[in-house]
Amino acid sequence: MSRNKRGRKYIDKKVQGILIRRLMTHWVVFVIAVSVVSVILQVLFNPFADFEQQLMQIRNMLVTFLAVSIVVLPLFINDTIKLSHRFVGPVMRFRVAIREVAEGKQARPIVLRAGDFWNDFADELNAVLMRVPPLPLEGSATDVSTDDKEPTLHSVG
Repeated sequence: MSRNKRGRKYIDKKVQGILIRRLMTHWVVFVIAVSVVSVILQVLFNPFADFEQQLMQIRNMLVTFLAVSIVVLPLFINDTIKLSHRFVGPVMRFRVAIREVAEGKQARPIVLRAGDFWNDFADELNAVLMRVPPLPLEGSATDVSTDDKEPTLHSVG
C-alpha cells in the first residue's frame, strides 16, 4: 500500500462531521436559492404563457436541476473529506507526538504525507520535541535527587 494513502475514511469525526454538515447546509441553501430564482426567471421570461405550461416548464427544469445536484453531492462530500485529511491528519500526528512526550517517551520526528498542510509547523514542532529529553521512569536511579543537586521536576512540590 502506498505511503500516501490513509487507512481510515474519518480521522477526526468531530471536525470532519462539522465540515460535512456545513457542506450539506450550503448545498440545501444553494438548491433552494437556485430553485426560487429559476421560478422567478421562468415567470419573468414567459409572462404570457399559460399557467399550466409554466408549471410544466418549471417542474421539468427543477427536476433536472435537482437530479444533477443530488448526483454531485456525494462527490462534493467525498472531496471535502479527502481535503480535510490534509489538515486533520497532521493535527492528529501533532497530538500523538505531544501526548507521547507528556508521558515521558522519547520524541519521534513527525513526518507528514505529501500534500499535507502545516509542514512548516511540523518542522518547528520537531525542533522543539528533539530538545525535550525523555522523562526518567518513576523509581529509577536517575529519579533520585539529593540536597547537593539542583532540584528536578520530580523533587519539587
